[in-house]
Amino acid sequence: MTGRNLSPNTILSYRDALKLFLLSMQSQTKKYCTNLSLHDITPTHIRRFLNSLEQERGNSIRSRNHRLAALRSFFQYVARTEPRYAEICRQITSVPIKKASRRPIDYLEMDEIEEIFNQIDPAQPNGLRDHALLLFLYNAGARVEEASQLRFSWLTLTKPYQANILGKGKRWRVCPLWSVTGEAFRTLLAKRVIRSNEEHVFLNRFGSPLSRHGIFDIVRKYTRKATAKMPRLSQKRISPHTIRHTTASHMLQAGIDLNSIRNWLGHASLETTNQYAQINLEMKTKVMERCESSLSKTIAGSRLPSWKANKDILAWLQSL
Repeated sequence: MTGRNLSPNTILSYRDALKLFLLSMQSQTKKYCTNLSLHDITPTHIRRFLNSLEQERGNSIRSRNHRLAALRSFFQYVARTEPRYAEICRQITSVPIKKASRRPIDYLEMDEIEEIFNQIDPAQPNGLRDHALLLFLYNAGARVEEASQLRFSWLTLTKPYQANILGKGKRWRVCPLWSVTGEAFRTLLAKRVIRSNEEHVFLNRFGSPLSRHGIFDIVRKYTRKATAKMPRLSQKRISPHTIRHTTASHMLQAGIDLNSIRNWLGHASLETTNQYAQINLEMKTKVMERCESSLSKTIAGSRLPSWKANKDILAWLQSL
């Protein structure tokens, strides 16, 4: 793992997958982990383990596939280092990935994310931190890990404001910051005793870097408050990653092309960014529906043909 220079999170994920698998094998074979051999492991044991992840632990298909990918990587390594076990490893790694349907992407409308921001009181303890954090997530479309690891030395807090972001695969990208985001960072900096520019920007109450779970809790805290005033938010699964989706969706609304959004978000492949193309069509559809509704009210009693039945308009929307 370290030889491949994988990220700490990837290493921990592989570790957890192997740990869960060994516990499953111990349960299936009634042997202690120290007494297991490769001959004890069959594709059937792998499938039972994967099924237990879904049925007993409640893991999603995506999580199941991540665990399987870790096992495949491990047994491919065994086959390379111990060729005598190559056939056993080949059988194990032949267990297929389970196809998962892509669930709809949740994103926030402009008034919804504004309502979440309205719940932040900078005068409250950690209010300045939370304001800067949510602004950064929305401005940069940052992943939760990217926000957690952000250092002051990675920020340029003189105009033009910008942030250097360390993303997946240890790839760096530079993201321009809005003036309001840069000023929020400057205000936060002025209230902190900075001993080193390598300090993390977002700290918890103990002075340690905010964890992924800590950032999740902050987003949920303000989402709950906003939901009390805007009940429709309860219909959406809102997390820090939802804000990332919101950034991409609003950039599409502003007419930014997918390749530019890919660079902004730090996607390795344009294919990942293409998932937002469907959202773009949905947003255009909503606009057309609002136009039709408004026009129907204006022209009382008139019969307007529905644009939904017009295939030419639908084709035109799809082509944009």
